[in-house]
Amino acid sequence: MLTSFLSVGRAEKASHQKFIRALERRLNSDGIELRRATPDHRSPLDKIRTEMAASDATIIIAHERVFVESGFEFRGGGAKESPLNECALPTVWNHIEAILAIEAKHPLLVLCEPHIRPEGMLEPIGTHYIHRIEFEAEYLESEEFSEILAQWRQDIERRSGVGRRISRAFSESLLDGVGAIAPIIGVGGALLGFTFWLGSMVGGAS
Repeated sequence: MLTSFLSVGRAEKASHQKFIRALERRLNSDGIELRRATPDHRSPLDKIRTEMAASDATIIIAHERVFVESGFEFRGGGAKESPLNECALPTVWNHIEAILAIEAKHPLLVLCEPHIRPEGMLEPIGTHYIHRIEFEAEYLESEEFSEILAQWRQDIERRSGVGRRISRAFSESLLDGVGAIAPIIGVGGALLGFTFWLGSMVGGAS
């Protein structure tokens, strides 16, 4: 089974909870197990990196966490000040974990609610595609999502295949190296044993 790190904020809205549960079921049925960075005694970044290292890919679920009905950007900035109306933001950890996933060279799948403000890792920057979709459980059974999932899975399997080939090549190289030095170690051991025997004989004779 393949594994994916899941980046998702705490869901308090019923529709978000339903969507996340449905996504977990859909991915599990497709042979993809999800891992999360659950809190423990370690720093959050250490925990995230540990979970990502044990995963083949990362999926970002960017749902609304903060909603600003009326505000300002660059408040007090003179001509740069601009109104901020009905602005929705996800958890900041979506941005942090997306960066760490790219750093880990993970195939990245980003699902984002349509009204989330496009900034940071949730704007088109060329490293990944932002799938802006309505977070409805029914969508996860659609042909469109099935195609998205199939493409992402291909990327995961391609990366995993390369990783397995590198690991196998390293193992074979290591075994070849051990095989090459084993006779040397054997000869060295024999010489050492002979020297010890000869020393004991000479010592005994004296």
